[in-house]
Amino acid sequence: MRRALVTAVLGGALAVGGMGMTAHAAEAAPSSKVSASETTAQILASWHFYRAYWTLGACAAEGNALGGTYKCEYKRGSDGRLKWFLYRWY
Repeated sequence: MRRALVTAVLGGALAVGGMGMTAHAAEAAPSSKVSASETTAQILASWHFYRAYWTLGACAAEGNALGGTYKCEYKRGSDGRLKWFLYRWY
């Protein structure tokens, strides 16, 4: 949406400038205000990576300490080694 707005504004400015007309400042359009509760209602919860651990015990201990919903998955990291990955739900 931001890209479309920038494209429209730049396109309009180039069209006006290309005709040899002087550009005048446009009146500011009223902004649509969105409350914080409406914004957070639109964001869906999902699993987010938190940290990698060498042992399941360390992964589970950190998940318990942080609270909330978590899971530990055993898989290969970007360095090629097998590790326990802690994911948190939020």
